[in-house]
Amino acid sequence: MSLKLQIGELCCGIGEYLTGKICRFPGQLPPIPPEPVPPVIPKPKIKTFYIAADTISKEMKALGINLMYPIPLDMQYLFTDAEGWAEVVWYIYEKYEFPDWTKDKFDCDDFAKLFWSLVSFEFGLGACGFVIGTVSGNGHAYNIIADQDGWKLFEPNPSFPWGCQPFEVNEHQYHSSYVLI
Repeated sequence: MSLKLQIGELCCGIGEYLTGKICRFPGQLPPIPPEPVPPVIPKPKIKTFYIAADTISKEMKALGINLMYPIPLDMQYLFTDAEGWAEVVWYIYEKYEFPDWTKDKFDCDDFAKLFWSLVSFEFGLGACGFVIGTVSGNGHAYNIIADQDGWKLFEPNPSFPWGCQPFEVNEHQYHSSYVLI
């Protein structure tokens, strides 16, 4: 360290002591601000239940939704009740910042895959599926979730008028063709 730099630091140190203000001089790096600490969001406790893979298969068939694969990936899947889903949705959208919709970069299938993955990652709920279908005749991807009253569709894009709220299968002109659970 040069003598000029040492003298400058000494003068700044005296000035800071006398005035209480931070001093900077040429060649001195500004102080590094502390990194912001993200708020801790407590994970809600939810009730969980099991549903068998063959039951899911039969229920999807009854709803007219084709499974994307011929055999189940698990024998049983966890799901929660309507109150649990409300807590799950709140937690995921509070904890994670979903990007804005961007054509061909982050659009419907990306929202659906992200929500599907976070539900599994954070809560282990496997009775949440990735759906390919249509809305008002246009191709669209979204989710399907199981609760104690059956299956509901879920639009993971919060910018949709009914986004982030479960709704009945085939409501809002959603027509589901394929699902991966």
